[in-house]
Formats: sequence, structure tokens, C-alpha cells
Amino acid sequence: MGETTRSAAWPCEVPGEDGLPLERYWRSAETPVFGPNGTVTHLAQAGEDITEEMQLRAQEDVIASELEHRLRNTLAMAGSLAMLTGQHTPSVAAFIEPFTDRLEAIGRNLTMIFDHHWEGLSFRTIGEAELAQAASLDDPRVTVTGPDLTLEVRADEWLVLDDADAALAATARHRDWRQRPAG
Repeated sequence: MGETTRSAAWPCEVPGEDGLPLERYWRSAETPVFGPNGTVTHLAQAGEDITEEMQLRAQEDVIASELEHRLRNTLAMAGSLAMLTGQHTPSVAAFIEPFTDRLEAIGRNLTMIFDHHWEGLSFRTIGEAELAQAASLDDPRVTVTGPDLTLEVRADEWLVLDDADAALAATARHRDWRQRPAG
């Protein structure tokens, strides 16, 4: 007894500047005040607006959940890539390079996704990043044309895309097009 107690956060609605209700969160603290004979004579109470703290916690929860989901998807994608790559390779040695190429493509795509704040990426940006692994984009033999598409950040699109751009970069490296005048 005699200790300060704090309430859990409780929501309430207050009128906003436009007259519409705003949800706010409050927490109160109660502290007993003792008289000379040691009995409680008063109760001091303070209220605190913790709306911003609650919004940050909610945002952290969403981000943590999204991160967990994306990490699980990434691991599942790596497993799928291993199986897809393994189906077309005659040996472990032949498996390593194409599988590593695909994992590196995923890493590059994830970096671009982070850099674009999870807002999606243009297909041109992704394609140019993969081509840059094998050639200079200033090389006159490299031409990127066609309409640009923006891909939303969804795991099913990225699996296909990572496989396609890893294959694009690998094909350019294996055919060693840089050694031929026509490209």
C-alpha cells in the first residue's frame, strides 16, 4: 500500500478542430498522500496523453509482423529456388553457381525494395540492376526498351522475377557476350 499505481491505457474520443471525434489514449497515475498520523488523507492523480506512444507501438507491431512474414516467405523462396535449380543440374558443382546467382538476385531486389520503402519497383529498375551485373548500361550494345511496369511488393511476383532476372544475368555471363562485337 502507499505506492503509485498506473492504469492501463484507455481510449477516449475528443472533438478535433473540425468537430469530428479523434481517438486519444490516456493513462493515469494515482499516488496516495499521507497525513501526519500515517493515514491516507488525499489521492493525487495525474493523467497523461499517450496517443503517440500507442500509435508507435501499433506501428512497431505491424512492422514486426510484416518482417516476420517476409522472412518466412524469403526462406520458403530460397527452398523453392533450391528445388527448382536442383531439378536442372546434373551435380552439386553445377548447382552452386545458378543457385547462388538466384540468391544474389533476391538480395539485390530486397535492397531495392528497402530503398524504395516497400512501395513497389519498376521492372526497368530491376532489369537494369541485373544487366549491370554483366555489362555497363552505357555500352551501346545494351538497349532497354518497352513500357515500364511497376511491380507491387508481393512474394508471388518476386519469385518469378528473381528467377527471371537471375537467368538474364547468368545467360549474359555464360555466353560472354562482351567478347563478341555484336554483343
